[in-house]
Amino acid sequence: MSARVSGDNHATLMDSDFTITFRGVRGSYPVPGADTVRFGGNTPCIEVHAGGHLIILDAGTGIIALGSELVRNYFQRSADYRGRLHLTILLSHMHHDHIQGYPFFAPLYLAQTTAHVLGPRMLREDLAAALSGAMVAPYFPVDAESLACERHIRNITEADVVLFPPATMSLHPRVERAMDANTQDAQVVVRAYHSQNHPRGGVFCYRIECGGKSIVYASDTEGYVGGDQRLIRFAEGTDLLIHDAQYRASEYIEG
Repeated sequence: MSARVSGDNHATLMDSDFTITFRGVRGSYPVPGADTVRFGGNTPCIEVHAGGHLIILDAGTGIIALGSELVRNYFQRSADYRGRLHLTILLSHMHHDHIQGYPFFAPLYLAQTTAHVLGPRMLREDLAAALSGAMVAPYFPVDAESLACERHIRNITEADVVLFPPATMSLHPRVERAMDANTQDAQVVVRAYHSQNHPRGGVFCYRIECGGKSIVYASDTEGYVGGDQRLIRFAEGTDLLIHDAQYRASEYIEG
């Protein structure tokens, strides 16, 4: 895979039918300004196109510009996606910096959009309830139930696998138990790993496999001295590892 940085301050990794665009890489809160021009100031969001499917990793503020582009490109200029925009959002966890762009994601407000939103159940709260809680008065003017798009929100566990069929057949993913799943007919396979080393419920890491290549997204994993051995095994052989890099090893040892 090769990399480039565009004028919009995000890098795109390209390999034929498998592209990854970094829409936001900051943690905690957006940090716009002269000091963040190189990598941008938006919070986490990774845009993945794999096997004809659009998969979005996390919904930080980086998803806002992506949403505007999707509306412009798919609804105003082309008839792709059979007249509808199909997308899947995979959430690592529900901390604010990973969902703060979700209420401003323009495709959710259009009836022509079909959105699958998948992620972990955290602190005994279902994903749908947690997302609805981010869009309630008096904190936000539009409630989640008023969104015009067709939405399918589902909890997943690390025992599940998300399978995307060939895009010519269907653009809807299905969730199956990993131990029973037949992945041979899937165009794209997504696996999950639940990292516990993050406050209040941990985070989900994702591995996306397509056409013999793969990426692993491991945000907010923090880490262990010597490395997280389960994550190392989960990411073994991947072509691209996207990993949190907030702490130095010395901070764990000395702190």
